[in-house]
Amino acid sequence: MMEFTYQGVVRQGFGFYNPNHAAALICAILPFTWMLIKGTTAGIPSLLWLQRGVAVVAMAGLLVMLAFTFSRTGIVVLAMQGIVFSFQFLVFRKRDKGDLGDGRGAPLKTQNYKLKTLLPLLLFIAPSIAIFGVVGVFSRFSLDASTLNRLTIWLAGLKLTTANPLCGVGVGHSGLLATLFLLPEGIVCRTLVNSHLTLLAECGVLLGFVYLWGVGYALLNGIRKPAVWVSFMGLCVSATMASVFDWDVLSDFSGYGGLPLHNFILSYALLAMFIGLGVCLCRGRVRKRPLMISGAVALACAVSPCLLGKDPRLPGIQSPYLVKAGENPILAYHDGSFDLKTVVGILEQEGGGYRVSLKPSPDIDPRLPHPERVMLFGDCAEFASYYVRSRVLLVSPSEEIGFPENTSRLFLRRFPRRLAFESKAQDRGIPIEYY
Repeated sequence: MMEFTYQGVVRQGFGFYNPNHAAALICAILPFTWMLIKGTTAGIPSLLWLQRGVAVVAMAGLLVMLAFTFSRTGIVVLAMQGIVFSFQFLVFRKRDKGDLGDGRGAPLKTQNYKLKTLLPLLLFIAPSIAIFGVVGVFSRFSLDASTLNRLTIWLAGLKLTTANPLCGVGVGHSGLLATLFLLPEGIVCRTLVNSHLTLLAECGVLLGFVYLWGVGYALLNGIRKPAVWVSFMGLCVSATMASVFDWDVLSDFSGYGGLPLHNFILSYALLAMFIGLGVCLCRGRVRKRPLMISGAVALACAVSPCLLGKDPRLPGIQSPYLVKAGENPILAYHDGSFDLKTVVGILEQEGGGYRVSLKPSPDIDPRLPHPERVMLFGDCAEFASYYVRSRVLLVSPSEEIGFPENTSRLFLRRFPRRLAFESKAQDRGIPIEYY
C-alpha cells in the first residue's frame, strides 16, 4: 500500500503512486455493485437478496477505500456517477431477459421501474457521502493552489499543442516544456494534469483526433447500457481532472517510469478497463448519427488549440530535440546532473540558435551534422573527442575528463569554487565564465 502525504493528510494509493489513480479505478468498479444492488426481475427472491447483500458489502468496502484516497476527483466522479446512474434507470428500461439489448432501449411508460427499485441504491449513496465527510475529504474542497493551477496548466497545454501540431512534442515531454516556457514561476508539472490533453499535446492532432473520436462514439452509442456507460464516463471525467492515464509511465517498459512494477501493472489494468468498457459500448452495428456527431466534436477539439497560434515563448520541437532557429546554432548535450531549465538558460545567454536534447543524453547522435559550436554539460564532456572539428564549450565537467584540445571556453558554477580546476584552465589559456 503506497502512501502520499498532502498538507499533513496521509492519502492511500493502494498500489498506485498517485491516489487519484486509485480513486479512478474504484469509481469505475462501483457502478457494477449498484447494478447488483438494483437486482433483476427474474430469479429466485432469496438469491436476489443474497446478491444484494454481497453487492452492499463490496460497495461499502470500495467506498471506504475511496474515502482514504482523499481524492477530490474521486468524490466529484462518485457524485456524478450516482446522479447519472439513477437518471438512466428512471428514463430507460432494459431489454428482455435482463440483458443490455442492442443499445436502443425505450422510454419508461410502465410501472416496472418505479422509484422504489432505486431505494436500495439511494439508501447507500447517502451513507457513502457521510463516509467522505467523516474522514475529511471535504476539507480538501477549497480553491487552493493545486486546484487553480490546473486551469493555468490546461491553458499552457493547449498552447503547447501548437509547438508541433502534427507529431506532438513527444511522450513524457509536455509537463517539462510547459514548466520551462509557459507556466509562471513556481508552478511545476510532470504532465498536463489531464490525460486527454496530454495525449493531444504529446502525440499530435492526428492521433488525438482518433482517440477523441473513439471516446466520443462510445459515449454516444452506449448510453443505454447503464453500469458500463457510467463506469466509462467516470474514467473519462477522472482522466480530464487528473492524469490517471500516465502515458509516460505506460510507455516505459524497461524502467516503469522509475516507479515500482506493481504500479506499472495497476496502471495497465486501469487502461485495459477503460479500453474494454469503450469496446463494449461501441459493440453492435455502426450507428451513423453518433459516429458523425462524435467525429465532428473530436475534430473540433483536436484542431481548435491550433487556432490559438504558436506562443512566441515556445521554441521549435523536433522530438527528441528542442530547437531554436538562429545564426551559428549550438548543439548541446547534457547529463542527468543538469535540468533542462538550467541548460536552456545558459544557451540563451550565448545568443543565437541551439539544438538540445529534451532528456539527458546517454550518447551522441551520429545522425546530426558536426556544427561549429558544441556545448557539453557535465560528464558529456567526454563526447568532445567526436567533435574534433568543432569549438567545444564545457559546462562544469568532471576533473577526471580534463580539457580536450578543442576546448574554447569553460563554464563553472559560482559556488562551490573549484580553485585547482580553475587554475589548470587558466594555465591552458581557456576563458572561464560563471553561472
